[in-house]
Amino acid sequence: MKNQAFRAITLLSLFTILAAAPAYAQSADNIVMKVPFSFVVGKKTLPAGEYTVKRALSTRLTLIRNAGGRRECTTVLTMPVPPETMALAAKLIFHRYGDQYFLHQVWTPGSERGGQLFESRAELELAKSASEVQRVSIIAAR
Repeated sequence: MKNQAFRAITLLSLFTILAAAPAYAQSADNIVMKVPFSFVVGKKTLPAGEYTVKRALSTRLTLIRNAGGRRECTTVLTMPVPPETMALAAKLIFHRYGDQYFLHQVWTPGSERGGQLFESRAELELAKSASEVQRVSIIAAR
């Protein structure tokens, strides 16, 4: 009788731990950022505002959604980027050409790797004619 109870408690505990781990990982990858300028992600231009950025680690997909619930959202594929140091805070890195901003990288806190977006055709065209690219970083407040 004691053996069956011990087995049941052990299995229940293991199941609870395994069920809670993905939920924790998902919440840690949600970033809420206030972007003060419009920016390009892939083929979409998103207006300035507050955005929720969610990285799906297994697929390297990044979902960018307006935090205000409006329809501005997009999903992009990223490639892993090894860090110089481990990211301590969430941040977005943009490439700036004149007054146009292109999302370049997404970093989540505590992650050993960032996610880098592929350069769009529009960014590649601007890069040819620009004298230099400026990197602009936005770091999460919390």
